[in-house]
Amino acid sequence: MPFRSGKYSSKAFAKLVLTPGWALIGLGLLAAPCAQARFTLTAVRADETELGILASNSRAYFAAAGGAGTDFFLDSSDGSVPASPLDLTQIHDSDPGHSHLMRFKINSNKVVTPGAGEIAVLFVTTTGNVTTSPAARLVPIATVGSTDESCANTSQCLGETTLSVGSTFRFAVRYSQNADIYIGIYPRDVCRAYYADAAGSLVTGQTTYPIGTGGGSADGCTVSSGPAVIPDLMTASTSRPMQLSFWIGTMTEANYASLPALPTGTADAVLSIHFPTRPTAMSCPASPMTDVYFPGDSSILLNATAFANVNSSAFPPRTHLIVNANKGSDPPLDLTYGSSAIVQKVGFGGAELINGFENKTSNVDTTHDYNLGFMVRDQAGWVATTGSCYLRGVQTSPVLGLLNKSSCFIATGAFGSMEAEPVAMLRAFRDRMLLPNAPGRAFVQWYYRWSPRAGEWLMAHPEYRPPVLLLLTPLELLAWLFLNPGWLALWIFINIVGLVLLIRKEGWRAR
Repeated sequence: MPFRSGKYSSKAFAKLVLTPGWALIGLGLLAAPCAQARFTLTAVRADETELGILASNSRAYFAAAGGAGTDFFLDSSDGSVPASPLDLTQIHDSDPGHSHLMRFKINSNKVVTPGAGEIAVLFVTTTGNVTTSPAARLVPIATVGSTDESCANTSQCLGETTLSVGSTFRFAVRYSQNADIYIGIYPRDVCRAYYADAAGSLVTGQTTYPIGTGGGSADGCTVSSGPAVIPDLMTASTSRPMQLSFWIGTMTEANYASLPALPTGTADAVLSIHFPTRPTAMSCPASPMTDVYFPGDSSILLNATAFANVNSSAFPPRTHLIVNANKGSDPPLDLTYGSSAIVQKVGFGGAELINGFENKTSNVDTTHDYNLGFMVRDQAGWVATTGSCYLRGVQTSPVLGLLNKSSCFIATGAFGSMEAEPVAMLRAFRDRMLLPNAPGRAFVQWYYRWSPRAGEWLMAHPEYRPPVLLLLTPLELLAWLFLNPGWLALWIFINIVGLVLLIRKEGWRAR
């Protein structure tokens, strides 16, 4: 029966919501987000600087030594990548300073309930060409803690086993809920342990390993001359990258030689590891270099998309364009680029503002000519250069530029001021309606090629401003309408109604 009043409706609704069954459902919905397990995996440097959180099923890039050439270098100045390339030939026995391992920080709220005599542990597995079940193999953990303490010297590491490759490894570390856990892994140790454990002895939990030839090849590794990492994997089309799966599980605590049982479910996190030894080659924009920028007031507007051709899908993703400049001389395109008078890192999304220039003092002033250099940095920290990608003779001035305030050159010249309200409106139209889309940016770039001189000429010849102001009136009206969608819609509606009435009127006349 329908409710006859709001009073009865509210009572019935309250009874429905407060029914025990509905209450339990509500509590379950509220508790669901809290019950979700969290597993945060972060790459870190030796000084604990975080390199960035790594999403599960993503790629991680570690710059590796061994690339030939002089047109690139590793840039770790911002702390976003390890300080030096990894030497992929190093193992935990030969690198006492722990300079060439991958470092990870793990933090999770996952609840683990060990059985009698067991302990909660974190461990890592990898995959390869062994097809026997289970296909995963344990990965040796070389260090633990934020100070890179060797696993051989601490009770924080468990699962000690000596393999036929001549090394004693530990394969697990103690896990504590919501605590930061630091571990270090040598890429070559991954290859060596998988090679030695091709028969799967570690998986079954044996405490001794039979000496044998092994032969298993982990993903990202080769065994042609002994187990080793494949460097510059991005160019090896027939090889899979190294796969690391991170797990939280249990193992027997009393026996250091016992091993964690490999689960059959889904890992808490999975990474594909790449070891590029160099970046993709860089080339200067195909168009004339003078077309990639526009001068402003102590600034230039750089078309960063002109450098899009330097990227390759076979290499780490590029992260930013490095722009450096010196007054009167070429800036260095090498690791010393930070000594330049102007240094700025920008994205590749379109128009980027480069600041810090000194304006020229007159039309004949050449003492404020700047030379710009360009380099591209990728996610591994490699910086690609050509040694000759320069833009020379760049000048800025308040009249030619006005980029940070105007860039509406003809309008500024016609109104005589960059602060005039119509100029500000046209500037807003440029920023909000033209620059966000490709056709609009193309028009702006075309306009920037010829309009500065016209604006400067109008500033010097005020007698020609009135006709230019008259010509700008329709543009101002259109700009105002596009910046005010409500009025634009009304204007379109009025025009449609007017057109319909006109057609009807003409139709009645035709009768």
